[in-house]
Amino acid sequence: MGNEPKAQGDTIVVSGTITSSVTWLTGNTYILNDMVAVTNNATLTIQPCVVIKGANGATGLIIDRGAKIDAQGTAANPIIFTSINDQIKPGEIVSPNMTGDSTGLWSGIFILGDAPVSSISPQVVPLLPQQPVYTYGGGVINDNSGTLKYVSIRHTGYETAPDETPCGLNLLGVGNGTTISHVELFANTDDGFLVAGGAVNADNIITSKFKDDGFDFDKGYSGTLNNIIGIGGNNNNSALELDGGENSANPTFTIKNASFKGSQTGEDYIDFQQSVKCLIENAYFFGFDANAVVKLDRDADADNWIASNINVTNLQFNTSHLTTGNTTIGTIFFDAGLNGNDAFTIRTPDATIVTTPTTGANKSSFAGWTVADLTGALSGF
Repeated sequence: MGNEPKAQGDTIVVSGTITSSVTWLTGNTYILNDMVAVTNNATLTIQPCVVIKGANGATGLIIDRGAKIDAQGTAANPIIFTSINDQIKPGEIVSPNMTGDSTGLWSGIFILGDAPVSSISPQVVPLLPQQPVYTYGGGVINDNSGTLKYVSIRHTGYETAPDETPCGLNLLGVGNGTTISHVELFANTDDGFLVAGGAVNADNIITSKFKDDGFDFDKGYSGTLNNIIGIGGNNNNSALELDGGENSANPTFTIKNASFKGSQTGEDYIDFQQSVKCLIENAYFFGFDANAVVKLDRDADADNWIASNINVTNLQFNTSHLTTGNTTIGTIFFDAGLNGNDAFTIRTPDATIVTTPTTGANKSSFAGWTVADLTGALSGF
């Protein structure tokens, strides 16, 4: 591409398509001037202590099917994706000028895999008309799209097409040969963390200051998410929006060892949708508003609960800050179906009201390298 720096400490503008393997070096700042795509089986290697800034608008990074990203920061020197408005420099972790109120400045990161998705495969990534067509999904469950470790992604969510607001990190048909570990999503216009199909396993994921759902699963995901934290922003929908597969493919996924702090602005705990099949175990919820619920969206979801296709184990809810509203397990768990049955009465959830949790995420995994930790947002966990 002709954009390799001669020395560390440079600022390099990147645009267009990366078709051969390239390394972005420690200490440099890289500007994504448009929707940069890594294609042609190339690998983009990003060393620790690199800052990547998206120009304002529909800019971002796409890792195409067959290509890989190898972005391995460290707790001392994470890799930071942020906005071009951010004055942060390599070696810094907290921005000197930006807060979680700034969202939707650039689009985000899209990793496209060749693992199964439940809808028509391959799926097309919704991008502006002038962009090339990129697709995801296939038949390789152990597909490997590379590695993300100690990566912080901030101020994302600019529309990639009309009414298409992306998340900070979009894992689309990503296989379980991919490593996703120690990733922070901060200040997104839509959801924080999205998995659409695929079988990727991820651990130590934290989302905060998102404007929609904290974690969103869709299109037949079949992996495991372990040790996660969600910290509500404003006007949220749910800490967890859990959709099942489309058509006949509807595998099961697992979420375990999780903690969620609500925003008290209309945010629900969990929304079970689209005949989802999943297991949630060892999760703690606190700080939600008086109307927050764990909801079975439709009769098909209630049927899945009754048939033990949706399972919860050791869910704990702290409602001690509330004086009215949903303060008991009986009022928190809500069957919104129309068939007149109460699925949660037919099969009682394994959940309790607590004042001191005995389960949840291990917040030490996020110490020292996340905005959330360094600005005090983890003090209540």
